Parts: sequence; C-alpha cells; structure tokens
Amino acid sequence: MADKLIAVDDQTGKKRLIAVPSGIDPDVQTFTGDGTWTKPANCKQVRVILIGGGGGGGSGMYGTTGSQCGGGGGSGGQYIVKDFVATSLTATVAVTVGLGGAGGAAVSTNGYNGKDGADGGTTSFGTYAKAFGGKRGFGGARFKTGRSDFFVGIGGDAHALGSRGGHSKIGIGDTAADTINAPSSGGGGGGIATTAQSGGTGGVAQIGPGGSGGAGGFSRATGAGDSGIAGSTYGGGGGGGGASKGTASGAGGNGAAGVCIVVSY
Repeated sequence: MADKLIAVDDQTGKKRLIAVPSGIDPDVQTFTGDGTWTKPANCKQVRVILIGGGGGGGSGMYGTTGSQCGGGGGSGGQYIVKDFVATSLTATVAVTVGLGGAGGAAVSTNGYNGKDGADGGTTSFGTYAKAFGGKRGFGGARFKTGRSDFFVGIGGDAHALGSRGGHSKIGIGDTAADTINAPSSGGGGGGIATTAQSGGTGGVAQIGPGGSGGAGGFSRATGAGDSGIAGSTYGGGGGGGGASKGTASGAGGNGAAGVCIVVSY
C-alpha cells in the first residue's frame, strides 16, 4: 500500500495528494472471485488495486527423432492501481475477477507440435477500472521456410504494466525477466537437441500483491516431458511444458487467477 492518498477539500472540491494520516483504520475488501463492492459510510477516498488473470503456458513438442522444443510460458496479468474520490463512485460496484488461463494439453501423439495455452481473464471494477489478463504461451513447434528450419515456443506478450512470458528453444528454456510493476510471467519449457534440457525459471513479482510465474518443465530424452508449473496467486503466468522423445510432452502450467482489492478511507 502506498503512503499517499487523495485529499479533497470539502468546501472547494479541489484534490491533492497527502500522506496517509496516522490512526486511520481503512476498510479493505478483497475479491478473489466475482462479487459486489459496497461503499462504506462516510468514506472520502477509495483506492482500487486490480490484477488480471495470468496466461497459461503452452505444452511441449513430442517426437521420437530429431530435435524437439518445449512450450512458451504465459505472461503475467496486468497490474493497475487507481484512486477515486468516494463521491465519484456509485453505492455499489460490480467486481469481476479474471480467471487464469488453462495450460496447453500434453501431446501424446508422435510427431505433433505442442498446444497453446489460454489467455487470462480481465479483472474489472465496474466501468471505473480494468486490468487485462496475461497472454497465452504458444506450444513448442517446428517452423520451416525456404531457407531455414527452426524450433520455438513463443512466450505470451505483455500488456502495459504486465510481463512477457518466457520463450523456449532447442536448448534450455528462457527465464522470464523479473518485473517491478506487475505479476510475473512463466518460464519457457526445456527443449531437446542431443540431450534433455531444463526449463526456464518464472519471474518473481517485485511489487504489490502479484504472484510469481511458474517454471518451465524439464524435457526428457526418454519418458514423458515434465509439465510447466502453475503461476502463483495473484496473476502469475504458467510455465511452458517440456518436450519429449519418449511417451508424451509436458502440459503447460495454468495461469493464476487475478484479484481486486478495494481500500476505503
């Protein structure tokens, strides 16, 4: 919680930022699912903290020969903080909390690319504020062009005040970068060239109530690839699944659901 609030002059209606007065006991309402916020009596200002649901990670490729690639990590949900004068809000406000996106399903048929994860849902405070969900990580895939042949699982793109999901590749999956203003994204799953590789590490949120991203799954030269780790609450992206040359690729990790926190003074 920041140490500044909106102060409103009762006579002129002018607004300015002031330090949080000592001795004030705020009303805090936390929504981890859909609900309705009710404005407390006599409150003057309201701070709304929103996090969108995290994107699901993609699953890895599966094949018995050649190179394979893990899935990309899902990106973290958007992180938004908005201040309001209490009189500008209605007596009740509908709250919608974005669900985390599902991770891509494991691939059990030889020679198939990984499956994409699903986008995270949007968290909203009526029509006053919204935080978009993280984007899905793409399944590990092989792409051919006239001049090149490459393998990649693309991590989910970031919204403003969000974080990008980690990519995957033939070698070790990319580690999702840390972020200072959003829930963090998942790491990319590991890939296989001649030896198995570990997945990337999910990013760790550095500010606010955001959750950490899930780590990417380990690839396996024999046996099933490991699944990506789910994002932690709130809004962390799921890790990408690992690749396999054995029985099945790893599934992508699920993104974590978002949250809405309303603090009234």
